[in-house]
Amino acid sequence: MEDITYQLEHYRETARHLWNTGYRALYTSFDEWDVYDEYEAVIAQLFRVFILQPLGRSDCVEQPDFEMPTEPFPFLFVEPAGVGSDIFINRRDSGSWDNKVKYINEGEAELRLIDYLDFDKLGTRDFEYYRVRITRFDNHPDLVGRNALVRVRGAKVLHNPAIEYVLPSPGKSARECVKAKFECARRDLEEALSRIEDADLGWSPREGMRTIAGQLLEIANKERETLDWIKTGVWRDDEPDAFDIHTATLADIRAALSALRVETYQYIDTLTYIQLEQRIPNPNRWREGLRVTDCPLSEVLRNIATHESYHTGQLFTYLWIRGDNPYNWQQPEDATLSAN
Repeated sequence: MEDITYQLEHYRETARHLWNTGYRALYTSFDEWDVYDEYEAVIAQLFRVFILQPLGRSDCVEQPDFEMPTEPFPFLFVEPAGVGSDIFINRRDSGSWDNKVKYINEGEAELRLIDYLDFDKLGTRDFEYYRVRITRFDNHPDLVGRNALVRVRGAKVLHNPAIEYVLPSPGKSARECVKAKFECARRDLEEALSRIEDADLGWSPREGMRTIAGQLLEIANKERETLDWIKTGVWRDDEPDAFDIHTATLADIRAALSALRVETYQYIDTLTYIQLEQRIPNPNRWREGLRVTDCPLSEVLRNIATHESYHTGQLFTYLWIRGDNPYNWQQPEDATLSAN
């Protein structure tokens, strides 16, 4: 393996100087966490240019929206120097780095690099620790798979060019998973819509229950309300309906649903991996808030699709009540969908 500690130190010095003398000064004009997010995007590009690209890892660096991953680089290893180097190992059940194993000897374990860590993200940055994944620990095999922190000073970073690996883009992968959830829900809804005609829109199993058009309006309104909330930070449920339940044809409803989905996808495509995992407060009026005060933005987006699936299930039941048994519907030969 080749020692690339010097290259890592070059990146570290550049990245911390950029924060300490540049980005921190923007606090007076912008929200500090917005500044931090912008900085994280910039130093991801620095890592791409300073480290990955010179190593010939073009399979990792071609993406223009490259972001630092949450999984280790399989070809980058951190090697603590000497005997009894400090190591701080994460507990699985919390964010604490206080496992009883506090020291590590050279050659005792295999540690793969994830990124750097400072406990104070908004203060003066030093990039004090390497954050690593333990993939071998001779005397403590129970700790394999845990994340850990190793002090940068005194440690070496090694590159193994023999390891071939195509690193996925976390942001792209996260977006694909969210959009795949939407596509799965919409596929089922389209299957139900293919069994419905304009004359069916006003039907309901019993007086007082939502009509078929009412179920479709609930799907459309919830997507519009939720998307508006996560864009603006304000929950508004007093806006006009997505379509007129009394006059809309099936073609009108399809068009409204399609336009909303285009808007939702356009918004998802603007999000980075960091933004998708950013926690946002749940308004009291959001019934689907999982009874928690906040959750990742990605979870809110997935809930739009879950809500659609819930009401699509009711449409399946409506059709079954009318004698159209879903188990007798012909299934497509290839139900596999990929997010665009």
